[in-house]
Amino acid sequence: MIRTISIVFSIIPAAFLFHFYEFGQNLTQEDADFLFIGSLLYVVTAGILSTKLEVKFLLAANLVHLVLSVVLAMFFLPTETSWFNPVGRDLAVAFTALFFIAGIWFVRYVSSSIQSTRKKNNA
Repeated sequence: MIRTISIVFSIIPAAFLFHFYEFGQNLTQEDADFLFIGSLLYVVTAGILSTKLEVKFLLAANLVHLVLSVVLAMFFLPTETSWFNPVGRDLAVAFTALFFIAGIWFVRYVSSSIQSTRKKNNA
């Protein structure tokens, strides 16, 4: 059950949602107040949950996250705006996805280290 939740949580297209929310807030000329805390909450939760996954499943989920984010951006975010300059929409979303993935792996590493230290101290 936990593994299924971990996989589902890892394939949420957070990079697309990040840009979709940010771009939408920019169009309405409002601040994107939820952006940082929502991103941080997603990375920490997905990283902690990913400790229950094997590396090959996490790599596959990360690849799906990246591809799904870029595909959704193609359909729902415009390309001709100056918002994604100088790299373009697709590279901006892919780059953001890589940051999310790196954050998840970092939190996974820290969480795994803490869990193994607790196991050693309790044994």
